[in-house]
Amino acid sequence: MGQSVRVDAEALVRSPEITDAQEIARTKNDSWRVGYRGLLPDSILDGLDDARSTTQWVQWLRDGYENAGLRAEVRVTTDAARQVVGVSAFGADRDLPNDANRGELWVLYVAPSHWGRGYGYALLRDAEEALATRGQCDLALWVLEGNDRARRFYERAGWRGDDGMKPFGDSGLYEVRYRKQV
Repeated sequence: MGQSVRVDAEALVRSPEITDAQEIARTKNDSWRVGYRGLLPDSILDGLDDARSTTQWVQWLRDGYENAGLRAEVRVTTDAARQVVGVSAFGADRDLPNDANRGELWVLYVAPSHWGRGYGYALLRDAEEALATRGQCDLALWVLEGNDRARRFYERAGWRGDDGMKPFGDSGLYEVRYRKQV
């Protein structure tokens, strides 16, 4: 098991509403702006458009969050003021979609203002438990190779790299795969 992590008592993980789309978009974009600074070009990070992202999240929340022909479950976590400060999406392993034992954490972003306070951990545990309930106990996730903060986070939660790598879009960077049995 990973080491214990303090979780704010106010952390609440729930299914999102369409009205959460703007806060989800801002959370994801702010997480990229801070977490990927120095890894991705500033022009990409500075060009993230919260309004365009909100429109995309409205569509995903209304029609389903899909990737590679698969659908993910989306969750958010909120703080004491019930503002969305984190988002996750999880579902079948996109690399092995026909293996009913395999699940994948597709997305996990927390607003930088709430890093280190247990919101990401709450989302991670929720995804692990939901996937395990469906019989998907062999889990994977992908993290940007140079994102040391995220890698430490997952390692503290019991995830381990398995040498899997794939290109991160056309950025010239790579993602590394982490795995966990739950």
